[in-house]
Amino acid sequence: MQSQGMSFQDVSNLILKEINNNNFLKALKIANSIKSNESSIVAHLHHLKSIAYQKKKDYILCLAEIEKGIKLSPRHFHLNVNKAKLYNLLGEPDKSIKQYLNVLAIYSDDIETLYNISVLYFKKNEFTKAKEYIDKAFTLSPQNAVILSAKIKTDLKLEKFTEVDRLTDDYIRNFGADASILNSKGLALKALCFWDKAIITFEQSLKLSPGLVEAKKNMASCYHLAGKFKKAKAIYTELTTINPLDLDSHHWLNQMLWETADSGFLSSYNHALKITGKNTALEAELAQKLYTSGKQTEAYKIAKQILSQSNCPQKAFSIVGDYERENSLFDESLKTHLAASNRFKNNHAYIELAKSYIAIDKPDHALNIINKLLNQDEYNQEYLCIKNTALRLLKSELYSYYCNYDLFVMQEKIATPSGFASIDDFLTELKGTLKQYHYYQNHPLEQSLVNGSQTAEKLFDYQLPILKMLKQELYELTSCFLTRLPKDNQHPFLKRNVGDFKVTDSWSVILKGKGFHKNHYHSQGWMSSPFYVSIPTLISESTNQEGWLKLGEPGFNMNTKLLPETALKPEEGKLIQFPSYFWHGTNTLNSEMERVTIAYDILPQHT
Repeated sequence: MQSQGMSFQDVSNLILKEINNNNFLKALKIANSIKSNESSIVAHLHHLKSIAYQKKKDYILCLAEIEKGIKLSPRHFHLNVNKAKLYNLLGEPDKSIKQYLNVLAIYSDDIETLYNISVLYFKKNEFTKAKEYIDKAFTLSPQNAVILSAKIKTDLKLEKFTEVDRLTDDYIRNFGADASILNSKGLALKALCFWDKAIITFEQSLKLSPGLVEAKKNMASCYHLAGKFKKAKAIYTELTTINPLDLDSHHWLNQMLWETADSGFLSSYNHALKITGKNTALEAELAQKLYTSGKQTEAYKIAKQILSQSNCPQKAFSIVGDYERENSLFDESLKTHLAASNRFKNNHAYIELAKSYIAIDKPDHALNIINKLLNQDEYNQEYLCIKNTALRLLKSELYSYYCNYDLFVMQEKIATPSGFASIDDFLTELKGTLKQYHYYQNHPLEQSLVNGSQTAEKLFDYQLPILKMLKQELYELTSCFLTRLPKDNQHPFLKRNVGDFKVTDSWSVILKGKGFHKNHYHSQGWMSSPFYVSIPTLISESTNQEGWLKLGEPGFNMNTKLLPETALKPEEGKLIQFPSYFWHGTNTLNSEMERVTIAYDILPQHT
């Protein structure tokens, strides 16, 4: 094209060759020497120069060349794509997505663009959006291993476990076994409660990649869920020995050791601290486990000692502030949570600060904080719960509007499922089935239950016919209740009622002697429910509401004590349901007889 008689394609290849050899100045010199009146050629030269500047990490000039090229040739594919890639490189995912969408407006079936948009949404944790674009890419290219792998990861995040199980088999059949794909399959099988199958799948993953730590953790988790505690303990112990700073493995190991009353509880933290020396992250995790296992004073001392350190985790501030508030050191607690909110500037710190203001009888200060949080997340059950506590303290009429215990609480008994002579026969079989999955001797750490045991994972996902029958009976009761609720598009509970719903979490609890539930709310629900399977005679005959469900009593210490608003009597076969933001707990059960329940949360199901 120039004096050498080279074609423009040859010149382009020469420029790219110099760029790949990191001869950027030479590449730019060649590009600048080309003279042409054709806008398409000039635009492509701007594209080549933008590549050179990007390789030089001169992103300002790179973007300038891209803009010049697009101005000349708005539909130039590579310029538009490179602009999107540059925004991503600069850490501006929203701009990158917007630019990729511009590419799609021109080239609607470009698979790489669809894939890249999906990846960006995935990184933003917007998995529904990610699925929209990866599904389009998959439809266009179902035999593409990269696309299929991304679809599997996205469906896994969206809890489409049966689909993931099928897609991973397709991947392995078409492209061969892959450690990461097998790990995804194992996670799907785990979520579907096929724990033994999941263990085999994780073993296959580890044969291909013995160092895949995630697969080891997942296999240990499945051993834990299946009640094979020695095998789970061995894997977690190995992981914490190899990497003493593996906080995740420490957490799950000690969670299991506590629940199984193993004497080795907390020993992994102490061993790791001997190896690593003073480590604030480990110390904070140890303090958290001490605090939730009942050794609050010891935990407080550890957490207090590390507050002044620059790398002190937020968890230590939470422990100190909570300890101070629960011991009526309200001013000290406020000071601690103020320091945490100034330092970490996140929503957890702000809501703890709001609780501290409520505790010292300054609910108006708390509402200023909470209303800002609700502007970001209007359906957050924690924020609504704490807001209602502040409103109650203010004696606001809004409190009874948000917390209408007469209207929003359902109490209904299920019908006798088909195939059973009586409800008693059904409940007896249900109780026997549930007890097979109560492996643990202690209640879980960091939950409301005290003195009892709880099943793991999502109970209604267990592959058990009797649970499917119960779920159907409960679904019918709830559906009828939802049709009776009034319409109100201003109410944070009522306006979400679309008539249909899905169960998001479920578990069974066996409450033992002196057992109870601390007052709490369910942050991941819309409505929450206990269903009573077996009730001690003492509860049925109690004159002092022993073992009853109480609603409305706050779960943190306050200068002004607020008592329960109502107490509900448990009955075998009864479902009680209420908004998840209601404070709820139980009066202590003094009977040595067990109380067996199933609890679950639901969310609105939008079609």
